Formats: sequence, structure tokens, C-alpha cells
Amino acid sequence: MDIRSLKTPDTYKTYKSILTKFENYLPKPPSLITPEEVASFLEYLSNKKYSVAMQKISYVVIIKYLKEKGGKKDEFIKEVKILYKMPNPRQKPRTMLSDEDLEQFFDNIEN
Repeated sequence: MDIRSLKTPDTYKTYKSILTKFENYLPKPPSLITPEEVASFLEYLSNKKYSVAMQKISYVVIIKYLKEKGGKKDEFIKEVKILYKMPNPRQKPRTMLSDEDLEQFFDNIEN
């Protein structure tokens, strides 16, 4: 991916950082990378608490890179989209306990 033609030095650094992380996570030629591996890397970013914006930027950068360098086609991209659901910043966080579990928990706390 030709990241030299990017408009700002900050954008260049961001893209380079994303691709470096991706290549370190999956040290193999782009043509051999599977949709499951891409989804795994994006999940890794999510688990490392990267912002939703950074996860979306990473997704776009990686897909462009794999299309250019790995010859990946639209079917590959569709499969990645199925395997990895992009986080929605407006979505309510998931609750680990049900409402009933929370109620029972608070009922058992001594004052």
C-alpha cells in the first residue's frame, strides 16, 4: 500500500503504525492471510481497548492493504465483515448480569 502519498505526516504515522502492528500479529504474506485472521486481529485491537474510531481506521487500512498487496477480492471483504462486527459507539454496553441477578446481588449486600 502506497502510504507515502497521504496528505499529512500524522496520517502517514497512523497508517504505518497500524500496518506494522498487523504485520507483527500475522507475519506472513498478504496473499495467505484469511478472513478469520483479519477478524482475529481486529478483535485483538478491541480487546486492547483501542477506540472505536481507531478500530474503524484499522479496518479500512488493512482492507486496502490486502486488496493491493494480497489481491483480495470483494468476497474476502464480505467474509471479514461477517466474522467481525464493527463496534457501534452509540450502542449500550453489554451487561454481564441480568436485571434479576443484579437485584439479587444488591439485596444480599449488608448495609
